[in-house]
Amino acid sequence: MTEQELQASLRESRAGIEAARRTQEEATAQIEAARAEFEKFKPRWEAERADFREWMRESSQKTDLIIAELKEHRDERRALLEAIFKVMDRLD
Repeated sequence: MTEQELQASLRESRAGIEAARRTQEEATAQIEAARAEFEKFKPRWEAERADFREWMRESSQKTDLIIAELKEHRDERRALLEAIFKVMDRLD
């Protein structure tokens, strides 16, 4: 390889390295912009997340109460049916 070919190869390599560096800097700038945007909306996101968790907790408690009430009514209904059957047996 001649000196001219070697220098041409070095120039080409340097140009490639420089292009890669610019691409990396652009990517880093985009990441930083995205991070800044996230930080801007983070408090709102955290507040909404906390509200959603509270809503889920309350919803779960309400569901538990409804299920307990349904079970209670089921037991009452069963006792009522048993009483009706006992009365029907007496009528025979």
